[in-house]
Amino acid sequence: APWCGHCKSLAPVYEKVGTTFKGDKNVVIAKMDADHYRTVPGRYGVTGFPTLKWFPKGDKKGEDYNGGRAEQDFVSFINEKTGTKRIAGGGLSEEAGRTPELDALAKDFADEAKRDTVLAKATKIATDAGADSDAGLYVAVMKKIVEKGNNYAATELARIDRMLASGNIKADKLDSFYKRKNILKQF
Repeated sequence: APWCGHCKSLAPVYEKVGTTFKGDKNVVIAKMDADHYRTVPGRYGVTGFPTLKWFPKGDKKGEDYNGGRAEQDFVSFINEKTGTKRIAGGGLSEEAGRTPELDALAKDFADEAKRDTVLAKATKIATDAGADSDAGLYVAVMKKIVEKGNNYAATELARIDRMLASGNIKADKLDSFYKRKNILKQF
């Protein structure tokens, strides 16, 4: 409601949360003017303002959000509900794209005597995870290390850091660069 003082004080924080998840196609941050859409609040049990609701995909009833009102409170809640790994401001945390089991295999890959076995295990995990998973990045890095040498991960990490620092990466590609960087750090 535009007249609500609490709503007005929450608006800048809510805008920041919207910016944080702007590039995430699976998360929508929306706001609604209850004065303009007077019939809607009653359908969702809204009795005071601001009322925050969480609507998981496919759930038209929604659930009340009763957490904190700081930006990080909202970001943590949404990450927990969706599995995203966002940090305030829109970037990704250092866990984004990573899988604990594959992190362990990345460490084992340093032992050249184990590489064939480790690569086979990683390939199986990536295949089982499917094409939408980031698990294939681990396999790609392992193959590049075999092809280009043990310094590949460090060299590629430095190259990605330079590209990120340049600011020339399109917004829709940033997440993939940060995930790749997170995975490269495991080698």
